[in-house]
Amino acid sequence: MSAGEATLLQQAGAAQTDPDIRATVDAESAALVQKDQGFMSNVLSVGGTSAPGDEVLVDPVAEQERIATDPTAATPVIVPDDEGGWFDWLF
Repeated sequence: MSAGEATLLQQAGAAQTDPDIRATVDAESAALVQKDQGFMSNVLSVGGTSAPGDEVLVDPVAEQERIATDPTAATPVIVPDDEGGWFDWLF
């Protein structure tokens, strides 16, 4: 290391570095990853708060009867064609 580099490091306050910086960065990164996983689990409800078996399942026979008795239940939703997008003139 040249004298100029040493002076630059000294003036920048980088001459006295923490020898355990890698361990500190690794620990902070692991904490962030753990925090991010908890946040995403809450947002996406992955692993949810309900106990296994609490799910509401659809009874296929009852659903078929509901659709058969209500003619609008099985009618597909038709979305009207819009005016187009910004790049419709290009394609």
